Amino acid sequence: MHEIKKGDKFEIKIGAQTYNGFVHEYIEDDFIMVNIANLCENAVASTLKKCVISFMFDGGIISFDADFIEMCKQDHLSLVRLKHNSEGERIYRREFLRCECSLPIRFAVVKDIASAPEVEEDQPAAQQLSEGSAKDIGGGGMRFVTNTEVENGDTIKFLLLLEGEYLIIVGKILHKYKMSLSLAKFQYRVIFIDISPEDREKIVKFVFDEHKKAGNSEKN
Repeated sequence: MHEIKKGDKFEIKIGAQTYNGFVHEYIEDDFIMVNIANLCENAVASTLKKCVISFMFDGGIISFDADFIEMCKQDHLSLVRLKHNSEGERIYRREFLRCECSLPIRFAVVKDIASAPEVEEDQPAAQQLSEGSAKDIGGGGMRFVTNTEVENGDTIKFLLLLEGEYLIIVGKILHKYKMSLSLAKFQYRVIFIDISPEDREKIVKFVFDEHKKAGNSEKN
């Protein structure tokens, strides 16, 4: 699995809630000492028995299950000691076949997955989302352009128009690029961190069909 290092940032999902934190210390035998922001000791004692931890790294994202061991004090910090009990599910940015495209999206920055509001295409809130266009896409992520500025590491929730249907996906910004010779001001690479298996399959099928069309065109 990805080598865990002191200072690595992560998201930890406890039930329906998601918190941000960082690794304070990695100990042998798969024990991790973490500092979790906005998580009080009472919440830990009452709710944190099992959780899912997701680490972002240059190649993508890795998630694994973990068990709560204890709450402790160290270096004037309130820390949580966890033990990860799975090898982790690793999703690479290039794990899925990708294709170039031009698909409309609408999106908004959210604090984390748990705080992302339910947004449907026909809701008034959807009309206030920033607009952009996906330029290449695969089952694990996409590249898109927009005039709206967001930052590396931001979580976004977006509506992706794919073959007449809006897919609702949550993603994490991996890379931000400023565009100089383009109608759009910014280009971003995003990895999908919350997408239904059905929607991922629709994207994978779309990419496969596009590659098939391109192959048939080359033959003709």
